[in-house]
Amino acid sequence: MLDINTNRFLTYAYTCIDQLDWNENKSFKNIEFEFFKYANIFPSSYKSNFDKKHMETLSKWRFIHTGFTKEGMALLTSSIDMHNYTVLPHVYENQHLYTYILVQYQKLYLKKIEKEFKDKATMELARENFIKFTKKLWIQEVTNDDVGTNIYKKVRHVCEIEKIYNNIKNKFDIAYKELNIEKESKVNKIILAILGISLLLNVANFIALLRLM
Repeated sequence: MLDINTNRFLTYAYTCIDQLDWNENKSFKNIEFEFFKYANIFPSSYKSNFDKKHMETLSKWRFIHTGFTKEGMALLTSSIDMHNYTVLPHVYENQHLYTYILVQYQKLYLKKIEKEFKDKATMELARENFIKFTKKLWIQEVTNDDVGTNIYKKVRHVCEIEKIYNNIKNKFDIAYKELNIEKESKVNKIILAILGISLLLNVANFIALLRLM
């Protein structure tokens, strides 16, 4: 089994509030706490303070704020701009959603590789899968869209994808260094054995030569 929490429910949410509550005269500061509750999937009755370090935010435009946590991704916007309730929902549902899903698949796949790596029988398979993952997903751009790229980076960061990737890479580096040391040790033993046999043959030939003299 993979080391994942199968009981955790991921939330991907979009909400457009009335422009009367968020506009040119009513600052985002007035609803900021509600936004953080919304992004962290807290109940409306939640009153306590919480550490904002555990989430990422994106606010490229004045009336669009997006929050990212390990529990999900939530966008909050205002109806002050028609774009926010006509075009934006379609983009959020049909483009950014798949960026979010891609990162979740990356996390699952890396967990799978990590599990394969722990078993010597599947270590070589894990190595091949890790190289494929690096070439096809890790170093490739997923989109040319600036907002999509920012979302991709934010979700990867909050899901600790780089931490998981680097942890696997470090394990591979250590394992293959040990493997190379073992190979070198075996080669050295073989060379020593060959030298020993060669020495014995030379000694035997030298003795036989002395007897003929």
